[in-house]
Amino acid sequence: MELTKGSVDVGIVVTDLAESERFYRDTLGLTHVDDLTPTPGTLIRRYAAGSTLVKLVSLDPPPTAANPPGGAYAALGIRYLTFYVTDVEHVVYRCLDAGFEVPQLPRESRPGVVVAKVADPDGNWLEFITRRPTDGARPDLGQAGELPENVSGIELCWGTVGRPSVSEYFSAAAAAGFEHVTVRPSWFLASVDQGEDPETLVRQARNLGLRVTTVDSLSSALPGAPDPDTVASPQQRALLRVTEDDCFRIATHFGAPNIQVTNFLGSGAERNEMLDAFGALADRARERGFHLLLEFIPRTGVPDLAAAVDIVQACGRENTRIMVDTWHLVRTGGTVDELRAVPPGLFGGMQVSDCPLPPEIMQVTQFPMGGDYVPGRGRLLPGEGHLPLGAIIDAVAANNPPMLVGVEVFNAGLRAMPPTAAAALARRSLLRLLSHAPEG
Repeated sequence: MELTKGSVDVGIVVTDLAESERFYRDTLGLTHVDDLTPTPGTLIRRYAAGSTLVKLVSLDPPPTAANPPGGAYAALGIRYLTFYVTDVEHVVYRCLDAGFEVPQLPRESRPGVVVAKVADPDGNWLEFITRRPTDGARPDLGQAGELPENVSGIELCWGTVGRPSVSEYFSAAAAAGFEHVTVRPSWFLASVDQGEDPETLVRQARNLGLRVTTVDSLSSALPGAPDPDTVASPQQRALLRVTEDDCFRIATHFGAPNIQVTNFLGSGAERNEMLDAFGALADRARERGFHLLLEFIPRTGVPDLAAAVDIVQACGRENTRIMVDTWHLVRTGGTVDELRAVPPGLFGGMQVSDCPLPPEIMQVTQFPMGGDYVPGRGRLLPGEGHLPLGAIIDAVAANNPPMLVGVEVFNAGLRAMPPTAAAALARRSLLRLLSHAPEG
């Protein structure tokens, strides 16, 4: 046999063409080539994967027999396809986020070879392989040498890696190449209740070369905070039960300079009451050597950028700044021009994620406070959505340079991955964005 093409094409008879296209085209990113209709009732939709064509075949009427699911161990015959990709973790993240089954999460099958397996809508398995150097080099962690001048570094925000123990979180952050992290106080307290020793955690962070920058967040200190017992989510109840003394104690443990403050799920209060409460909290924080970072969240007592600027300016405390979360910014209709108009020195940090829809669709500014707005769903890795993140980061960092840039991506796909893999993927995405390197 003499081949006329250097690859083999594959035909897959599908149950639901639209769902298969959501997998192969929208999630994996294969490119549509053309459609063929060789016989009545037969549609062959061809997609390019390198030099290989993946042919999705839709038949009318459809066959009654189905291919046994379960990969190589379920039946004889052709059981899986193998794709060699540059970033297997990224492929898995996209599949998990889109709701597809991942029978095998990324793992190193042998030195330098990382393998994962994903099932398409009909249960056919696809194997994805990434080869990496075995000499100790870690190109998968990204390169941090080309950051913008007004960016001092990057940090991992706790929500990006699901809910491991604090010890596992620290290990994952360090293994992924981070030097700065945030800590959720309710998470820390739960880990201590489950037997982790605070001083051991402090030594672990120090030995790993990690610096805890921010305790994120104190949500019970501002007027209008809800009674925790009225909140349905156990995680949210735990967050709302955290006191300022808890945050001061945790920040003292780790030497963290910042405590983030929100009115999460809060109903708000009169302006003067909010100013008095935030100012008094800032005074108590200053006595202990801490700065406060006020985060605005839609439909709360600090609903947008303008409200946060007003509170921080009116309080006039030198140890108060604003935390800019890109997801909350776009959800409140905030713009790059509004960021640039904020007086210098008011921003103290930023948390970066991307949005799956254009900013004008993401806005919730027309909704009343105290509704069902959930800030922890649907976020994307930096550079994968519709936000002008480069311009946003530049505007925030230029306000008070140099500044750390945090990556905070609440995403079901990331949370389903091993913490180290999720952290490394988040780091790569943020560094690509900051260095303006092309995707992929």
